Amino acid sequence: MNASEALTDTQRLRYIRAVTAQLERTLAAGPVRGVDARGNFCNRVQAVTEAAGHLAPEIKRRHPEVPWAAARALRNHTAHDHPVLRPQVVELAASALVPKLRALATAELALLPDATVGAGRGRRAERVPTPGM
Repeated sequence: MNASEALTDTQRLRYIRAVTAQLERTLAAGPVRGVDARGNFCNRVQAVTEAAGHLAPEIKRRHPEVPWAAARALRNHTAHDHPVLRPQVVELAASALVPKLRALATAELALLPDATVGAGRGRRAERVPTPGM
Protein backbone atom coordinates (compact mmCIF):
# COMPACT_ATOMS: atom_id res chain seq x y z
CA MET A 1 0.00 0.00 0.00
CA ASN A 2 1.41 3.41 -0.93
CA ALA A 3 0.89 6.65 0.99
CA SER A 4 -2.01 7.77 -1.20
CA GLU A 5 -3.96 4.57 -0.54
CA ALA A 6 -3.65 5.09 3.24
CA LEU A 7 -5.45 8.44 3.13
CA THR A 8 -9.17 8.92 3.61
CA ASP A 9 -11.32 10.42 0.87
CA THR A 10 -11.72 13.56 2.99
CA GLN A 11 -7.95 13.98 3.17
CA ARG A 12 -7.64 13.38 -0.56
CA LEU A 13 -10.38 15.92 -1.30
CA ARG A 14 -8.71 18.56 0.88
CA TYR A 15 -5.41 17.87 -0.82
CA ILE A 16 -7.01 18.08 -4.28
CA ARG A 17 -8.72 21.37 -3.39
CA ALA A 18 -5.48 22.91 -2.09
CA VAL A 19 -3.22 21.74 -4.91
CA THR A 20 -5.68 22.57 -7.69
CA ALA A 21 -5.90 26.11 -6.28
CA GLN A 22 -2.11 26.36 -6.58
CA LEU A 23 -2.17 24.91 -10.08
CA GLU A 24 -4.91 27.32 -11.19
CA ARG A 25 -2.85 30.28 -9.96
CA THR A 26 0.18 28.95 -11.85
CA LEU A 27 -1.83 28.43 -15.04
CA ALA A 28 -3.40 31.90 -14.76
CA ALA A 29 0.07 33.47 -14.66
CA GLY A 30 0.84 32.22 -18.17
CA PRO A 31 3.14 29.52 -19.53
CA VAL A 32 5.30 27.79 -16.95
CA ARG A 33 8.89 28.72 -17.69
CA GLY A 34 12.15 27.27 -16.46
CA VAL A 35 13.18 23.68 -15.89
CA ASP A 36 12.59 23.73 -12.12
CA ALA A 37 9.21 25.46 -12.40
CA ARG A 38 8.07 23.02 -15.07
CA GLY A 39 9.27 20.07 -12.99
CA ASN A 40 7.42 21.33 -9.93
CA PHE A 41 4.28 21.94 -11.99
CA CYS A 42 4.39 18.44 -13.49
CA ASN A 43 4.99 16.91 -10.05
CA ARG A 44 1.93 18.71 -8.65
CA VAL A 45 -0.18 17.56 -11.59
CA GLN A 46 1.02 14.00 -11.04
CA ALA A 47 0.25 14.13 -7.30
CA VAL A 48 -3.23 15.63 -7.70
CA THR A 49 -4.23 13.17 -10.43
CA GLU A 50 -2.88 10.32 -8.31
CA ALA A 51 -5.00 11.46 -5.37
CA ALA A 52 -8.06 11.81 -7.62
CA GLY A 53 -7.52 8.32 -8.96
CA HIS A 54 -7.76 6.90 -5.43
CA LEU A 55 -11.10 8.52 -4.62
CA ALA A 56 -13.96 6.13 -3.84
CA PRO A 57 -15.92 4.86 -6.87
CA GLU A 58 -19.14 6.46 -5.60
CA ILE A 59 -17.48 9.89 -5.63
CA LYS A 60 -16.30 9.33 -9.19
CA ARG A 61 -19.79 8.24 -10.25
CA ARG A 62 -21.25 11.46 -8.85
CA HIS A 63 -18.92 13.48 -11.07
CA PRO A 64 -19.20 12.33 -14.68
CA GLU A 65 -18.01 15.79 -15.78
CA VAL A 66 -14.47 14.77 -14.77
CA PRO A 67 -12.74 12.91 -17.60
CA TRP A 68 -11.45 10.10 -15.38
CA ALA A 69 -9.63 8.22 -18.15
CA ALA A 70 -7.88 11.43 -19.22
CA ALA A 71 -6.90 12.13 -15.59
CA ARG A 72 -5.41 8.64 -15.31
CA ALA A 73 -3.57 9.09 -18.62
CA LEU A 74 -2.17 12.45 -17.51
CA ARG A 75 -1.01 10.92 -14.24
CA ASN A 76 0.68 8.06 -16.09
CA HIS A 77 2.33 10.46 -18.54
CA THR A 78 3.75 12.65 -15.78
CA ALA A 79 4.81 9.65 -13.71
CA HIS A 80 6.39 7.43 -16.35
CA ASP A 81 7.21 9.36 -19.52
CA HIS A 82 10.08 11.52 -18.24
CA PRO A 83 12.25 11.26 -21.39
CA VAL A 84 9.37 12.37 -23.62
CA LEU A 85 7.51 14.57 -21.13
CA ARG A 86 6.29 17.72 -22.86
CA PRO A 87 5.42 20.36 -20.26
CA GLN A 88 3.33 22.31 -22.77
CA VAL A 89 1.11 19.24 -23.27
CA VAL A 90 0.83 18.78 -19.50
CA GLU A 91 -0.13 22.46 -19.11
CA LEU A 92 -2.79 22.19 -21.80
CA ALA A 93 -4.28 19.00 -20.34
CA ALA A 94 -4.09 20.38 -16.79
CA SER A 95 -5.82 23.62 -17.80
CA ALA A 96 -8.88 21.56 -18.79
CA LEU A 97 -8.76 19.06 -15.91
CA VAL A 98 -7.71 21.12 -12.88
CA PRO A 99 -10.86 23.30 -12.63
CA LYS A 100 -13.03 20.17 -12.79
CA LEU A 101 -11.07 18.47 -10.02
CA ARG A 102 -11.22 21.60 -7.86
CA ALA A 103 -15.00 21.86 -8.37
CA LEU A 104 -15.38 18.17 -7.48
CA ALA A 105 -13.34 18.58 -4.27
CA THR A 106 -15.20 21.73 -3.28
CA ALA A 107 -18.61 20.13 -3.89
CA GLU A 108 -17.78 16.92 -2.04
CA LEU A 109 -16.25 18.73 0.93
CA ALA A 110 -19.35 20.93 1.18
CA LEU A 111 -21.39 17.76 1.77
CA LEU A 112 -19.34 16.80 4.83
CA PRO A 113 -20.48 17.84 8.31
CA ASP A 114 -16.95 19.04 9.15
CA ALA A 115 -16.57 21.14 5.98
CA THR A 116 -15.37 24.13 8.01
CA VAL A 117 -12.20 22.36 9.19
CA GLY A 118 -9.29 24.20 7.66
CA ALA A 119 -11.58 26.91 6.27
CA GLY A 120 -10.54 29.59 8.73
CA ARG A 121 -13.62 29.55 10.95
CA GLY A 122 -11.86 29.73 14.26
CA ARG A 123 -10.23 26.37 13.85
CA ARG A 124 -6.65 25.69 13.10
CA ALA A 125 -6.20 24.37 9.57
CA GLU A 126 -4.91 20.84 9.60
CA ARG A 127 -1.88 19.88 7.58
CA VAL A 128 -2.91 17.75 4.64
CA PRO A 129 -0.47 14.92 3.90
CA THR A 130 1.01 14.76 0.43
CA PRO A 131 -0.14 11.63 -1.41
CA GLY A 132 2.60 9.46 -2.80
CA MET A 133 5.42 11.31 -1.10
